[in-house]
Amino acid sequence: MVIDYSSDDVYLFGPSAMGKDKYYGQLTHTSKFKAVQLMKVSDHKVAYFTETDLPEFEAKLKKPADQKKAPAYEGKKFAFASYKIASNGDFIVSGQRFKPSKEGNQYNDIVGFHFDANGN
Repeated sequence: MVIDYSSDDVYLFGPSAMGKDKYYGQLTHTSKFKAVQLMKVSDHKVAYFTETDLPEFEAKLKKPADQKKAPAYEGKKFAFASYKIASNGDFIVSGQRFKPSKEGNQYNDIVGFHFDANGN
């Protein structure tokens, strides 16, 4: 949950098992999520509630010109690092993909999600 203290807006962001009518606690055995959801509450009302599937993220993926393989988010383990609400209302999430191991988490690519002011 993120609160924009300049406006009292609240944002909720998290993984989704798109098409399944279950809560996160019932899906903890799921190793791969198929989408992410973003909800904005403004003036005590839901301003938007969106669900974006992984193929849409992959279609809009940007990578450095000299990088051969794109580090698309595949719905697996993701450590959230930060959230940012831009002055134009865009919502940006950053973090890093990882794989748990006996020696500790093995961190991979850094990933960012960018949503416009309407949650798309």
